Amino acid sequence: MERKIFVMLALAVMLFSSCDREDIDNTNFNNLSGKIAGKWMMTQLDGRTLPTNEKMVYTFDSPTTGYFTTSRVDFTEHQKKWSNRIPCDVTISGDKITMSGIINAFTTVEAELTMKAIIEFEMLTESKYRVYSNGELISGDNSGTIMWTKVMSDYRDDILGTWEGINDDLYGDGQLHRWQYNYDGTYNYYRKDANGEWVADVNTLSEYIVDGTLLCTRWTNNDGIEKREWWEIASIKNDIMTWYALRERKDGSTYYTILRMMRVR
Repeated sequence: MERKIFVMLALAVMLFSSCDREDIDNTNFNNLSGKIAGKWMMTQLDGRTLPTNEKMVYTFDSPTTGYFTTSRVDFTEHQKKWSNRIPCDVTISGDKITMSGIINAFTTVEAELTMKAIIEFEMLTESKYRVYSNGELISGDNSGTIMWTKVMSDYRDDILGTWEGINDDLYGDGQLHRWQYNYDGTYNYYRKDANGEWVADVNTLSEYIVDGTLLCTRWTNNDGIEKREWWEIASIKNDIMTWYALRERKDGSTYYTILRMMRVR
């Protein structure tokens, strides 16, 4: 099964890497609101395949409304860059889509997408992203050519409950652990003590986001340092959940990792 998943991922990377504007050339933008309806995830930026921790999800649920989700790896103490389905006003004019949302009482965001090509499950845009604090521009004009893939599943409800598996990636230790995902967007992480009993980590922060197939988590434990992790949910079926992620090493090389877990009844 793991070999099958890796083959599928490899084919997907080959597809995205080989795509150019001629491959997905559909510049008829009539009924653009209908064509973009649904959920989209970033897959490439300026021809570079994005690792999972750099992806965002945009959702267009009507011609005038939508929302976006992101958890950025370059967050700071003052710019948390943790956005869970932020509601947005959507404006469509010709080939241009503008999304405007409010992060908090002080911060607003604006994304401007100029459509270059779109087919049923892929679209190519020239994109600009700006962040304002008290009306002043603090981040932007971030721009680039973005390839998007349509997301056909939303696992926000399916992930609820307790799961058990072994995490060998990033913050993992190769031991059996449990994850309990709660309705309020918090989660509990369990490990076994010396007596073999399940004990929850004591964290001052334990939150998660699921939007479509993107899973973002953040937590703070005794050292007071906020940590984050990102996965994509490949499937949840028959009490088995499978995640994968494209990671980037410090030298710029990338690799895929997979985590599979069972639901605890």
